[in-house]
Amino acid sequence: MSLKLLPTLLLACLLLCSQAIAAPDSAPATPAAGVLTPEQAKRALETLSDDKKRAEVIETLRAVANASQPTQAAASEPKSSIPLTADSLGAQLLLTVSEQVREVSREVADVARTLMLLSLTPMPRSTSPNAARAIDEIRTPFAEAYREAYSQMHSISTDRIKTWTLIVAVARIGRGVSPNEQAQLISLIKRLLN
Repeated sequence: MSLKLLPTLLLACLLLCSQAIAAPDSAPATPAAGVLTPEQAKRALETLSDDKKRAEVIETLRAVANASQPTQAAASEPKSSIPLTADSLGAQLLLTVSEQVREVSREVADVARTLMLLSLTPMPRSTSPNAARAIDEIRTPFAEAYREAYSQMHSISTDRIKTWTLIVAVARIGRGVSPNEQAQLISLIKRLLN
């Protein structure tokens, strides 16, 4: 930058700063653009004559110059071709789709959790051995029928439900389950991966 421009830039910055500081709550009575009032000239001379105030103005200009560089780089990034303001149709559509995806994911995760519980929930100790064997024999077919029925009713692939069951089983292991349940979950995870 040319040293000839420095006093002009300092003066311009000083004028902008002094107006903002002098009357923050009142509407400034500004003269026509480009016209310097005697009061403004007096304040500018006082600032430029004082070494400390001049140094402050220089530091302010440096800070403004440095702060504007990243902003200019960000401004050069391509903008979205669809403006997205809070009340726009695009924002409302995006919100609606997001909520629907979240709801479907929650439902599939609930089905996966139910399937996992159908497969792994132990029988109460008071259950007779014959009843426990009968229930164990129907667990897997019942879980498969449940998964197939849900898949058909909601047009969700059984593979997607299996993926969510895998996610729920892994998450359950992370919650610190008993060694017996952990072994059952690992067995379920291996079956789902094959």
